[in-house]
Amino acid sequence: FPTLKPDTQKEYHWQYEKIAKAFADFDIEVPQKRDCIEFLEMHCKPRSRMMQVYRDRLVSLFRWAADRGYRTDNPALDIALKGPPKNTRYCTGEEYHKIRDAMMIGADGKQTASGPMLQCFMDLLYLTAQRPTDIRLLKWSQIKNGVIEITPSKTERSSGGKVRIPITPAIAAVLERVRGIGSVKGMS
Repeated sequence: FPTLKPDTQKEYHWQYEKIAKAFADFDIEVPQKRDCIEFLEMHCKPRSRMMQVYRDRLVSLFRWAADRGYRTDNPALDIALKGPPKNTRYCTGEEYHKIRDAMMIGADGKQTASGPMLQCFMDLLYLTAQRPTDIRLLKWSQIKNGVIEITPSKTERSSGGKVRIPITPAIAAVLERVRGIGSVKGMS
């Protein structure tokens, strides 16, 4: 995993550990397609994104084994999965505000110190339509000349295309709230 980001490496490690435990009684040349399907059915909800993720991990594992001569085929390669059902509804304005307001109160029922920043985070997600990781990693240096310039983390290693988001009055107001809260870990 050396080319992957540390968080992704941890996630892959955890997923491959789960696969290793499930296939511990097998030699690498033994598992068949039915064994892979059984693993997916036992460890994932049907039509879930995780089922697709684990199928991809199995394909990678058996490709690695085939490339090194441990087996001649890849039993997970042609497992057809139905994708997760499409989202057919969006959060209503009322639901959005309930979630946003709840960020101010901790499990103990008291106001949290992180609540105002979490609200800013949520507002920036909504106003910019960017991925949470990209907003969480946003730096002040990316905000200049009336735009926020983001290289989406999902495509930074492939296309590397930048997204330029004009700073609207609503975005400017959120950014001012962020500045008023104080220093933000990571934002330099």
